[in-house]
Amino acid sequence: NPITQLWTEEYLNRRAPNVEVYTTTGVSYSIAYARNTRVILMVMSGNSPACAKAVPMLNQLRSEYALGQLLILAVSSDKPVVVDAFVQRTAPKFPVGTASFLPEPYADAQVKPTFFIIDRTGFIEKILIGSQTLAQLRAVARGKP
Repeated sequence: NPITQLWTEEYLNRRAPNVEVYTTTGVSYSIAYARNTRVILMVMSGNSPACAKAVPMLNQLRSEYALGQLLILAVSSDKPVVVDAFVQRTAPKFPVGTASFLPEPYADAQVKPTFFIIDRTGFIEKILIGSQTLAQLRAVARGKP
C-alpha cells in the first residue's frame, strides 16, 4: 500500500517517542529506559487473531536473546480487561499492557499488529505492518549486520 509505505518512511531513522507500558502484572516499562537494547514494540489489539498468532513467535525470540539484548513489549489501547483476557489466552513471555497515552507514530498504527523496531540508540529502524513470520521477526531482532 503506497500510503502505508509513505507513513512508515516518514518515521524511519527518527528518535522513537517514549511510551510507558503498564503491564497486566502491574509493572511499567518505558522505551526511554531501554537504551543500549534493541526493542520490538508490538502495537496490538486484544481481539486480533493476528496479534494472538504473533505471541508464540515473540515468545520464541524472547528465549533466544538475553534480556539486555532484546526487549519485547506489546502495547494496546484496549481496556485493561481486554488485555488481561489476551494475556490469559496467549501466555506471552514478554510484557503486555496498556498505555495511558500512545504518541505518534504508535497511535497511527491502523493494522494490528504493527511492529516498531527500535535500535540500541533509540531510533526507529524498521516498521513491520501486519502478520509476520518467525524468520522476519528474527531478522529484525538481529538488526543490521
